[in-house]
Formats: sequence, C-alpha cells, structure tokens
Amino acid sequence: MFDHLRRLLREVHRRSLWQALGIYLVASWAVLQVVDTLGGALNLPDWFPSFAFAALIVGFPIVLATAIVQESSAEPEAADTEGERPTAAAAALHILSWRNVIMAGVTIFAVWGAVAAVWLLFAGGSPEDSARRADLVPPVTASAALPALAVLPFDTPGGNDEDAFFAEGVHDELRTALSRVSGLTVFSPVSSNAYRERLMPAVAIGAELGATYLLEGRVQRFGDQVRMSLFLTTTSDGSQLWADSYRADLTGRGLFDILSEVAQAVANELGAVISSEELRRIARRSTNSIEAFESYMRGFALTNDHYEPIESRLAEFEAGVRYLEEAVQQDSTFALAYAALAGAYGWFVLRRWDVSPARREAARSAAFKALELAPDLPESHYAMATYLYRVEENYEAALEELRRADVGLRGDGAASLLSAYILRRHGKYDEALVYMERARALDPRSDVPFMQSVRTLRTLGRYEEALEMAERAYALDPSRPINGLDRVELRYWLGEGPGPVRAYFERGDGVSQTLWEVEFRERNWDASRRALPDDPDFVFTDQSEVVPSAMLRGWTEWADGNSSAADTQFELADQVLRRFREREVDDFRVAAASAQILVGAGRFVEGLADARRAVQMMPLERDYGRGLRVLENLALAAGAAGNAAVAVSALEECCLRPPRRGPPWILLSD
Repeated sequence: MFDHLRRLLREVHRRSLWQALGIYLVASWAVLQVVDTLGGALNLPDWFPSFAFAALIVGFPIVLATAIVQESSAEPEAADTEGERPTAAAAALHILSWRNVIMAGVTIFAVWGAVAAVWLLFAGGSPEDSARRADLVPPVTASAALPALAVLPFDTPGGNDEDAFFAEGVHDELRTALSRVSGLTVFSPVSSNAYRERLMPAVAIGAELGATYLLEGRVQRFGDQVRMSLFLTTTSDGSQLWADSYRADLTGRGLFDILSEVAQAVANELGAVISSEELRRIARRSTNSIEAFESYMRGFALTNDHYEPIESRLAEFEAGVRYLEEAVQQDSTFALAYAALAGAYGWFVLRRWDVSPARREAARSAAFKALELAPDLPESHYAMATYLYRVEENYEAALEELRRADVGLRGDGAASLLSAYILRRHGKYDEALVYMERARALDPRSDVPFMQSVRTLRTLGRYEEALEMAERAYALDPSRPINGLDRVELRYWLGEGPGPVRAYFERGDGVSQTLWEVEFRERNWDASRRALPDDPDFVFTDQSEVVPSAMLRGWTEWADGNSSAADTQFELADQVLRRFREREVDDFRVAAASAQILVGAGRFVEGLADARRAVQMMPLERDYGRGLRVLENLALAAGAAGNAAVAVSALEECCLRPPRRGPPWILLSD
C-alpha cells in the first residue's frame, strides 16, 4: 500500500499538479469562510457548514483525478500508434473534465443555497426567529415555563478593592455565559447587583425579583490561584439544589475554562438544553490575559451602569475609559474591551461632551475592531448598534445590528431599551413601550426602564400611567434627581397646581428650567426670575436643546413688559450661544435657540430664517422627538414674525403628533 502511495506522490510531483491542488485548497478556504459568515448572520443550523465541509472533502480526490487525467491528455501515448485513445481512457477524459467538475461544484452549492433559503422562509427555527425577520423584532418577555435565574454578586472574603473588581469580573463573565442559554431567563446585572448589600433570604429575593433560582458564590484569590465556591438555591423554599468548588490557575487559561464548565453545570442542573451553537459561545474565551481582563472589568464598572452615564460622574467615567484603553493595549485581540470602548466613546458624542472628529473616529474604529475580531459575538453587534445610534444617528442600521445581537443578549435590558429609543425617535411610541416593558421584566430592580417609560407615556399625554411609572422609578432609586422631579412635574400636569413642584425645589438649590417653566406658566414673573441661576453664562443643555439661562430671563422680562431688560438678556444669551456656534457649526440645537433669541430681540426675519434652518437640520423623518421640538420653534418664530401661513402650517404639523406642553405654546397663545 505504501509503495502505491509513494508512486502516486511521485506522479503528482512529476506532473506539476501542485498548482491545481493549491488553487483548490485556497478556494475551499474562501468557501468555508463565506459559509461560516452566512451561517452566523442568518442563524442557520449547525449542519449547514458541516455539509459544505463534507462536499469540499469529497471534491478533493475528484479534482486530483481530473488534474491527472487532463494532464495525461496532453502527453503522447506510446501505445496509441494510430493516434486513437483506448476507449476507457477516452471515457475518463470525457467525464473528468474541468467543465464537468466546475458545474458539479456550482450545482452542489446552489442546492446548499436553495435549502438554506427554504429553511429561512419556512423552517427558520422558532417562532421567535421568524418574528425577528419581520419589520420589527417583537420583544421576548421572560417565559414562566423557563427557569428564571438571578446571579447574585459574589462575596470576596479579603475585602480589598483588587479582589472586589476581580470577583465582579468573574461574576459578569459567568452571568453572560449563562445568558447565552436559550433555555434560561437570566436577570440583568443591574437587578442582580441590587442585592449586593441587602441581606435577604432567598424566598424574599425570589418574590421581589421574580426569580425562581439564585446562584450565589464566593471568590478567593491566592496569588496566581483562584478558588470559587458556588451555590444554587431555589426561591420556592430556600433549599440548596447544587453546590461545588473550583480551583483555577490564573497564569494560563484555567479561569475561563472553569467558568465555561460552571455555566454548563448550572444549566444542566436547571434542565436547560444547550445547543451546539450555545455551547460554542459559552466556551469562547473573552481574553487569555488576566491583566487585560482586570483592566477591562475596572473600565466596564466605571463606564457602564448598563443604561446611561451621569454627568456628575464624568471624571469617574473618563477614568474608566482609560482602563478600557489599557485593556486593548494589553490584549489587542480583546473584542469585548473594544466593544465597551465603542460604547463609552459614543456617550461622549451623544452627551455632547466631546463631538470632535477625533472622538467620532475613535468610536467608529473601536466598533469596527470589535466586529472584525468577533463577528459572531452579540456584544460586537451591540457595540456597532450603539455607535450607529449615538454617533452616526443611523437608526435603521442600528436596529438591524440589534436584531443580530438579540439572540445572545436575552438577559440584557439595555439592548431592549436601545431598541425602544430607536423606535421612539421614529415616532413609534406604542412599539417603544413594548420594548420598555421587556426591559422592565429583565431589570425589575433598575429605575431606568421605568424612568424612560415615564418620558414616553408623558409624550403620549398618558399622564396617569406616567405618574405610576414615576412612583416606581423613585421607589427604586430616590437618589436620582430626575425620578423625584418626574413625580412632582406629572402631578402638576394632572392639575394639582405648582405646590408639589415648588416644594421639591425648596429642598434643593431652587434652580431649574422645569421650575422656571412652571412659574412662567403661572405668570409668576418674580418666581420665574428666582428659578434661574445668577450666572449669566449658565446654559441648560441636553441632546435636544441648548438653552442659555439669559434667554429664559429675556422671555420673563418680555412677558413682564420690561422690553429694555429683555433686550439686554437676549443680547447676553446671543453672546453665550456664540461659543456653541464655534464648536458645532451645524448644531440644530444652536439654530433653534438662536431663533428664539432673535425673535425675542425683535429681529423676526433673522429669527425665522434660523428656525427654518433648524427644521432642515433636524426634520421629523430623521428624528421624530427632536424634529417636533424644532417645528414648535418654527411656529413660535413665524407667529412672532407675523407669517401666519408658516405658523399655522407648523402648528398643524405639531397637532398631528403627540402633544407637548411648554412655554412656546403659552407665548403663541398670548
């Protein structure tokens, strides 16, 4: 047998067939890459790539035989003295032609594509998968039939910050692995982490959170070794279902192998079936560098509260970004760290902290790098979605990336909220509320899904429902200022008068744009003045508006009949606004504010021009909510300029939309 093999190799070498075989191998590699990419993107079953691989293996000897026969056909045959080939050789030459081989290969992969198309159209997995290919991705609420698992924060007996960050990283890695299992409902870390300092029995936590099982643990680190003790408890009676201890070596890959083993053991204990694709995702290591892993977890903890950063923690947020940058320097293949960086950089742009081209490019590069390193990682697609939403404002593309990430982010309420934000910017408020309901189910201990529901319901004019959500958000986190403000402001809109709003601000510094709006509506001009800061350079700013406090003072003086004082304030406001013009030439918020300032100063033609420019920069089709605000602004400017046709047209457009109430409407009615 070995003699035959040696003769075959000599023949292959003699006939110079290495080129044909090399081309076949390179082509096979390219085909497998395409098949693997399509399989992941279209969520095809595991046997589709296997079918392609088997076809390529079968094709190898056929290509080899064809190459030998075709080369032989070019050589003179000593036995063929009359110039005619033997019948068998002629038949082989006819069958094993390059044309036939290529046609056979094309046919096989055409059949593969047809079967894949049929599977996508008619057998595309679960009803959830089929719905995902619809116009919108219907939210997947937690099913009562699935085990609902909360992975509680792990204890660290040492008590130092280093061990605490490390334990938090281990906790998040394990929770993420478990969330990959479709047979489990795993609560988001925001809700699970709410029990870090709360000593409650398992039964009470289960009743409050809605979890049927709790996974608790203890992480101890000894130099290059780590020991984990884990306990799985049922919340029905507090009994322990499972417990085990693990040791891992931090110098190698031991930690991530152990975490994969733990995730599989817990899922099996809860009766969840793990598919081969889920098993592959669970077994995937985020990094092989413990140093990079620790830097990532420090950065992740400081930059991501799973929803939105708070401006008062900007210095802390920037420190977290530096940790993430260290992580990618320590491991340039760390896709999760790049994904987190993309999200963090995107916040700088969305919050208008830094909108420079360099910051935008940093966000883009991080998002694309994460996707390049791990195209099948849900977090990579989520990172791309955040970049498209926060930086590019390409909402359709962001929603498509969220569709791709959805399967692997079942337990992440932030992904559901991002879908809701996108739908809300398209004016699809009712559909956005469905996603917010999903986020509330995944994160029942987080105030943010409730707080965002308040905004949506209030826009729709459903104030009673909005107040109920505001009360729940406040109960979950009374320290977040907006939660307290929402409660009293909604009570004002429901007819309780300005008393609750005034009482709320008396407990603070008494300065707020909201308080000014309420006092302005009440025609209480002195109180309106007191509601504004003394600093003439102060600016109220968010994603939708740039409002110099001097502009609000100008409108107060104008309403109170002090035209000279109003002109002075509007001039101050225009000077303040110049800083924003220099920083962002095409900022619709600046154009809208400029329109109000110019109209207040009596420069109606210029004000109307700026109002029109703001509408052009932010049309309703681009962003529904912000587009509605600039339309209101246009109605105010046109009305003040005496252009009734434009004012009425803008008002009619606004009245077709969910209602808003605010000072522009008061000014128009006056």
